[in-house]
Amino acid sequence: LLYFYDVKTRTSRPWDGLKGKIGEEISSFQFSRSQECVLVGTFAGNLKILSTGQHFGGTNTERIVRIQPGFRVTCVDNAHPEALVATGTKNGIATLVSTASASATGQQRHSILAQWKAHDFEICGIKWSKHHSHLLATGGNDNSLAVWDIRSLNAPVHRLTDFQGAVKAIDWCPWNADILAAGGGSFDRKIRMFNHQNARVESVVDTGAQVSALHF
Repeated sequence: LLYFYDVKTRTSRPWDGLKGKIGEEISSFQFSRSQECVLVGTFAGNLKILSTGQHFGGTNTERIVRIQPGFRVTCVDNAHPEALVATGTKNGIATLVSTASASATGQQRHSILAQWKAHDFEICGIKWSKHHSHLLATGGNDNSLAVWDIRSLNAPVHRLTDFQGAVKAIDWCPWNADILAAGGGSFDRKIRMFNHQNARVESVVDTGAQVSALHF
């Protein structure tokens, strides 16, 4: 279940649209930049765009984008100035979705702008650059970190393969556009500061444990 919590009234309410639906269990979620919608990835391979009830005339609205049927949406990021949502799935597929073009009814295949094989296995983390709207970072269960230029998706700009575990934790430095931090899984346990301009690892920190999340 997905619950909305109102900090002003200190009350919560469930989103009934997901209750009891086989395959629609939540696998990832994130608020939109405007805070008016919640983006929910499901085990069935769908991206659900749920209004918080304020932007759509006070009523709850659900929009569905079928990303990869049968492969769960493992991660979502919508920190893009042009309402582009990036998703990663269990089978290593990255997808760009324009939420601005999705209407409020049914299945919106036309809102998918691009899909490509980003990793050999599951995509564990995905993150838009805070400085360059054309740059996207992905981390995978193939123990690699990739930086993509969405203007040309034939190959990554860089792929870092130093990790000994899955790459789930990713964040771009807010004060240095060149630096990207990424953390490895239980067999790696390290945070690497990667400079995507010169393709160099600037520093490595051994945390002694799996790195599940990162935030500057």
